[in-house]
Amino acid sequence: MSDNAEFRVPEHAGEWLCVPSANRFLELAAENAARLKDSRAHIAGLPLAEFRAAVRRTALSEADTYGTELGIPRPGAADDRPLICVGTQPELFHPGIWVKHLLADRLCAHAVVLDFSVDSDAPQDVAVVVPTMAGQHSKVRVRLVHAHRNQPYEAIPRPSDEKWTEFLDQVHRHLSNLPDGTIQESFSKFVRASAGIAAPDLGSFLVSARRRYEETTRYGTLPVSRLANSREFRLFTLHILAYAETFATTYNSSLDACMAARRRPPFARLALEGGRLPLPFWLMMNGRRLTLMAEQGAGETVRLWAEDRLVATVRRTGPVDPDDIAHLILRPKAIAFDVFRRLCVADLHIGGVGEANYDWVTTRVLSDFFNVPPPRIGILSATFHLPLNRPEQGSWRSPYPRREHHLADATFNAMDYRGFPFCFFARWDIEQVVEEIMGSSVVVPGHATE
Repeated sequence: MSDNAEFRVPEHAGEWLCVPSANRFLELAAENAARLKDSRAHIAGLPLAEFRAAVRRTALSEADTYGTELGIPRPGAADDRPLICVGTQPELFHPGIWVKHLLADRLCAHAVVLDFSVDSDAPQDVAVVVPTMAGQHSKVRVRLVHAHRNQPYEAIPRPSDEKWTEFLDQVHRHLSNLPDGTIQESFSKFVRASAGIAAPDLGSFLVSARRRYEETTRYGTLPVSRLANSREFRLFTLHILAYAETFATTYNSSLDACMAARRRPPFARLALEGGRLPLPFWLMMNGRRLTLMAEQGAGETVRLWAEDRLVATVRRTGPVDPDDIAHLILRPKAIAFDVFRRLCVADLHIGGVGEANYDWVTTRVLSDFFNVPPPRIGILSATFHLPLNRPEQGSWRSPYPRREHHLADATFNAMDYRGFPFCFFARWDIEQVVEEIMGSSVVVPGHATE
């Protein structure tokens, strides 16, 4: 992808953006896999190809276990098929995100597809925006959970049955004022699908609710927290720690280039604070995320800190032993996870416009720090509107007539329609757009076009 490429979310209902063409995704995955296989790069002393194989085995094994625990589809065993990834925070996200999952699911016949649930992210609130027409057109925000600062999804308890029912009832009351019954029908189906879920935390609860609502999707799901608990992720952490200053210089220079191009840097800089260098990792302590920081110790050692607490001392040279930090509950920050996912797990990651616009930061880290040819990503974004106009005036794909609801003066406008959650939409409506995006055929490397 060009450093100068900049993408925008489609504005109008039914519009989509896909780069490259979705029917080339499998071909792109094969090209990425070949480049990474031939790389001479090493991670923690292991050849990249060997390290990738170990990470993928662990990821698919953990996803298999997680699927069994939640009663959702499992990704299948590692084999010669490419591994394609999608993923986002485990929330009630809008269908512009959901479309990536549904499109990736169509590739399951020829690829292993894994959805990363970014449960290591920390929400301020878990809520949905709901349209209502009680008296006048407006939107209301219905909150399920208020999270504490730096409390990630994985550390938030699942809602009680009473709390979940109360949340659903509030949403339903607002939807009952709408003139189009299809929204209520979709949400009622979601309500039924979410009944009786057994899950260990909020993130897993919301993942399970969505997968039940989807009914027949086949892709696997893996929380980032589970992958981050693996031996391989600890090796990855130690590799960056051994060259922490070089990593920070490479990373910060990419942010400088971002500002020079008059773009807003997508991440914060890694800058010394009192002799300690922030690392691109969180440390989980007492259900909260704390920035992990490194300080030069005696000889060839590094001391690791979280706030004012010394949590570990590790060697920078010699044999790499992941057990040295096995007592730490580590989680990746955004740049570390993006690099790990693309370098060590996926043959192809399918992301959205936000990921596309900071892709060049990851690309520079991959090429300049890890010395690998950066694997390309797929970009997919789409916009869906709810049928909030009169039923005879159009559907979820139609432009909304300004004369009908005086949208220039109302809360609703063309951009507002994108924020509503997937559970207000029928899956099969979204699948119509997926069909268009996929085109008439999928190119499978080594096979005739289907």
